[in-house]
Amino acid sequence: MSLKRLKCFALVVVAIEAGLLVGDGKDQRRALPHGTFAAVGGEVEGAQPRTPKQPATCGVERWAVKTLSDDDAPRLKLTEVSKTTIAELNLLPAHCQGGPDHRVFPEEFKVYEVVGRVRQVMAEQDRDVHIVLADPNAIEQTIVIEVADPNCSGAADSPHAEALTQARSMFTALLRSGATNDPEPILGRVVRVRGVGFFDFDHGQAGRSQSCIELHPVVSIEPAPN
Repeated sequence: MSLKRLKCFALVVVAIEAGLLVGDGKDQRRALPHGTFAAVGGEVEGAQPRTPKQPATCGVERWAVKTLSDDDAPRLKLTEVSKTTIAELNLLPAHCQGGPDHRVFPEEFKVYEVVGRVRQVMAEQDRDVHIVLADPNAIEQTIVIEVADPNCSGAADSPHAEALTQARSMFTALLRSGATNDPEPILGRVVRVRGVGFFDFDHGQAGRSQSCIELHPVVSIEPAPN
């Protein structure tokens, strides 16, 4: 990813978090007084106080499961973590046909921790951040992880909303933590991730695991110690 594209991606993520971009991320900036545009959250001198916004409607497919707002979400214990590897998750029995709007498979009731090298990062239309991780010891083995937008419906109402908000903040911090002379501050970095197991259907998504399991949503992401 070029420096220009990475900067554009970072701006899109910041704008989404400020509630200024929706849907497909096209130029939908909210004009402020004197012809300025908001790039981050916060009040602007001379602007009228903003009324609280309702959570945005962002996605549809198994959305309650993806945002930890399904009926089984309160049963999830985010502090009970199964440490594993990306390669091992690829070897799970495959469930690539998707599922209903509730948790079906045992893996969808678990929180997994993996270490992986960032291969790709994309801002999705549903305002998730799609990240492809490769197993550091088996680079051909990959997995998708998704960082949810806590301002979206479902996520905003989740009993685990605080964890989702923290995860998004941790991801944003990663974007800003690279060396100033590093044109790709997140690509290629090794990160430690915790996320809830989720089986997505095979729709040709970049980085899909062989078993179609994802960590979706992410509840923690940070640089892995050397």
